Amino acid sequence: MNTTCAHCVCAMSYMRPSYTPLPLDAPHPFKLYRYRERGHPQTSARCSLAVLFVPGHGGSHEQVRSIARATLDAARDAAVDFYALGSGERFSAFDGDLLLAQAAAIRTAATVAQQDAGGAPIAILAHSMGAVAALEAERAPAAGRVPLQPAAIVTLAAPLRRPPLACSASLDRVYAGLREAA
Repeated sequence: MNTTCAHCVCAMSYMRPSYTPLPLDAPHPFKLYRYRERGHPQTSARCSLAVLFVPGHGGSHEQVRSIARATLDAARDAAVDFYALGSGERFSAFDGDLLLAQAAAIRTAATVAQQDAGGAPIAILAHSMGAVAALEAERAPAAGRVPLQPAAIVTLAAPLRRPPLACSASLDRVYAGLREAA
């Protein structure tokens, strides 16, 4: 059996990520980073979309690099800015209070990222439990604040119907709120 193919070529992908911290003036342990690809040509066009990546359970803000690089390569003429919420690799699947704190951080980070991107619409790309926190951020605005209204929330491998492990009453309350909103 011949497994070679003249037109089937895999190209190696290389990344040279740069993460610039941006200030989040809020009383929570989360951080916001602007992602840039060093050596990648920056478009002179004004940013047309800001993307906020939210990692999941035990995840890192550095996980944004693969999808950001692939997007930048595919959309050469589009001006897309990527941001990532640093969660300190906390285990959010076990603690509803941590998810609520992450939701508050998402609301703040989305505002800061949108301002940094010149007011461009913001989309949220969220993985795993980060998606639960993103939906909670959209569902329940902070008291006295404008609700989060992203252009889109894209979820990746997210346990949206029920928690992966029902181990705390606070986690049950978060999921109950999401079921009510659905």
